Amino acid sequence: MSAVSILPKHSRVHAHTIKRGLELTLELPLIQRQGFTHPEDGNYLMLPREFFKVLAYEPKSVTQVIMEILDQTIGWVGNGRGGRREWVRLSYGHFARKGLLSQGAAQRGIQQALTKGYLRRRARGKPGGKEAWEYAINWKDRKN
Repeated sequence: MSAVSILPKHSRVHAHTIKRGLELTLELPLIQRQGFTHPEDGNYLMLPREFFKVLAYEPKSVTQVIMEILDQTIGWVGNGRGGRREWVRLSYGHFARKGLLSQGAAQRGIQQALTKGYLRRRARGKPGGKEAWEYAINWKDRKN
């Protein structure tokens, strides 16, 4: 049963708050006891070296948004550079469902990351005619 399905329709507690609480009490202690999965035993993500500067100086909402887009793009096989995904369609609700950020924080984080030049965005239609956005990391030009 998901955290969303146990909430009353008009609950004052947001689903992302419950999910974060569950992960804090269940997932983090498990990682602390057992450790991280080694790359040879599962998927892993290589981070750009510059990301550590972003992590040190930008707000959490910006770093969470960038990290999730890194995970959803270069964390997957695709037809972009290096055989990885380049673009991903994400909604504000995606961040809340994963327990990363509230929808409002995700919206602020995406907007700041776009304004500061960390991300690129393009419009893509959804089935039924509703427009959605796709996001990509703003990579350096590799022509040197």
